[in-house]
Amino acid sequence: MKSDFCFSIKNTNIESVSDPFFIKNFPSFEGYVCDFSGNYNKSHRGWFQLLKQVEMQNEKIVIPIVEIFHDSPFSSTDDKTWLS
Repeated sequence: MKSDFCFSIKNTNIESVSDPFFIKNFPSFEGYVCDFSGNYNKSHRGWFQLLKQVEMQNEKIVIPIVEIFHDSPFSSTDDKTWLS
C-alpha cells in the first residue's frame, strides 16, 4: 500500500509535533479494500459496509485499519467526487 499526506506539511518542524499526532511505519500486509466517494465526514459508511462484508465471510478483522484520503478539502473540487 502506498500512501502520503493529504494535506501539505511544508515548513513543519517534525520535532515540534506532539500528541495526539504520530508517525508510524507499517510493514506490508494483506487486507480488504473499500472505495468511498463523497465528503469525508460520511466515509464511516464505507467502513460499515466493509466490516459487514468481512463479517459475512467469517473473516477476522485485521488491525491496523487504515483510511487513505485521496483528495483535500482545500482543493476546491466538488466534495461529491472525493475518494477515500
